[in-house]
Amino acid sequence: MIRKTLLSFLVLAVTVVFAIPSAKAAEAPNNFSRISHAGKVIVDKPVELALVHKGVKLESISFSGNEVLVIVWNRTPKAVKGHIGIALFDSKGRLVAAESDAQSVTRAIASIRSGKQTGFKVRFKKFLSNFEGVTQYRLVFAIVE
Repeated sequence: MIRKTLLSFLVLAVTVVFAIPSAKAAEAPNNFSRISHAGKVIVDKPVELALVHKGVKLESISFSGNEVLVIVWNRTPKAVKGHIGIALFDSKGRLVAAESDAQSVTRAIASIRSGKQTGFKVRFKKFLSNFEGVTQYRLVFAIVE
């Protein structure tokens, strides 16, 4: 009985020790650094972007099915947390759909490791079945600092 009580207090103490710093980190406001880019939608063919933002290079973008894949290369010496948002427009400049990678569970907790490439997938399944009628896109890449 005493062992169970001591074990309970130990578990409670460890929980409190780890919960307080994580709660303070969750309260801290995030600062974002952004870059945006606009271009024409070309389906089933990767388009080279060659954009660099704070040492992170946006390599290419490709449109296929109802999904956009953006390849990003972290050329900085430390891990970076980033997010992609994409808005799609028709030939008259009207907004057709907008979505981000924020729905991805792995993207919410993962970072882009130093020297590594990763793919950001943005799915438009709620808005589009394919990119027919979509002629332009606007991309926003944000780094969480």
